[in-house]
Amino acid sequence: MNNQQDAADGDDGDNGEVPLRPAGLGALDVDLPGEHIVGFPLLIGLTVQADAPNAGLRRLPLAMLSRLSGSVGLQLLDPSGVQMAATRPHPVDAPDLGLPIYNLLPGESRRMLVEVGEVLPFSTLKEGTYHLRVTYASTRSSTTSEPLPIQIRFPTPYEKAVLQSLWASRGSLPSWGDWALAPAPDRTKTGEGFMVGDPSVYLRALRHLRESDEDLASINPALLDVVTGPPAKEALLLKAELAFARGDKASFQAIQTHVEQQLPGLLWWITKMVEGRSDFAFARANRPKPKP
Repeated sequence: MNNQQDAADGDDGDNGEVPLRPAGLGALDVDLPGEHIVGFPLLIGLTVQADAPNAGLRRLPLAMLSRLSGSVGLQLLDPSGVQMAATRPHPVDAPDLGLPIYNLLPGESRRMLVEVGEVLPFSTLKEGTYHLRVTYASTRSSTTSEPLPIQIRFPTPYEKAVLQSLWASRGSLPSWGDWALAPAPDRTKTGEGFMVGDPSVYLRALRHLRESDEDLASINPALLDVVTGPPAKEALLLKAELAFARGDKASFQAIQTHVEQQLPGLLWWITKMVEGRSDFAFARANRPKPKP
């Protein structure tokens, strides 16, 4: 995240100029939840790699919680395969304008967590099972997933009350990703409302860890146990941030080993922590001071 500034998602594109042979994007791995409750955040994980193990890629657009950088397109299909809604990617290679990029060295992959709950007009659909196809694109190459099933439903009365409270907190911010990464008006309340099954719980937890006045070393990592679905992988990396902050080498190394073996697309996050360049730690250290 830098936006860990996107702790769940950002990078500063500082891999340097590396001599890579021309290549294209390989198969796109999409980590999709089983259902989307209309109005709530919809978090999906995208893992990108080159199309050959000895190939690398330069200047790929970095999709993050607060921006897709024009790199993500969605196509929603009904059960019979009829397109119900779609958006196309429109990648721009313009780091001088502040658009984040990254490089992939040979053999590397990169996982990005994105929020797409308002990209398509889900509120106009009927409840039911649909299929979502995702495209990730750079200015030079693109890759599209197979259609993946997702259940679309409207919130229950209780969920609607939770959602109304969330919207009141979000105010005029343009997206749920922006809400999670923006300064909290009242830091004493960011630790409230963590519930299993709440599609916003990862964003709530991220917001709390970024904004809380409590020392990171004192925060119980078990609060992240309520995160399920795709963002549970990023929640594990937030646990690594907490372990790193409290000097718990055994817990950090256990997570590092798990990432190396099972989640190589998130190894960039571990690397930045080890090198003292954590986007999450930077964002927390440089957050605005609360008003008196």
